[in-house]
Amino acid sequence: MAYNNALKALTSFAGTGEAGTLAESLGAYNMRDPERIDEMLDLIREVWQDNPDLRLGQLIMNAARMREPTAENIFYIEDGSLAKGLRRYLEQIKTKE
Repeated sequence: MAYNNALKALTSFAGTGEAGTLAESLGAYNMRDPERIDEMLDLIREVWQDNPDLRLGQLIMNAARMREPTAENIFYIEDGSLAKGLRRYLEQIKTKE
């Protein structure tokens, strides 16, 4: 819903009724899917429940290091890439059990 409202606001502001130059320059077509949130939280929950002594920051940093490529600053990691790291982290935990 928020995605649609944001797109409507941008297209209305652009004055075209369709995605105009302003909307495109602001990334209206590249807005992130809100459905990804539940998947990410489920992955974090699963990893964290298997490692309750970790602080959240430690968990995120560890997962970020387990994805490919690893040289990127954590601030710029896309959710899909972090999800891969979380899944690898989870696989590593499961193999240790």
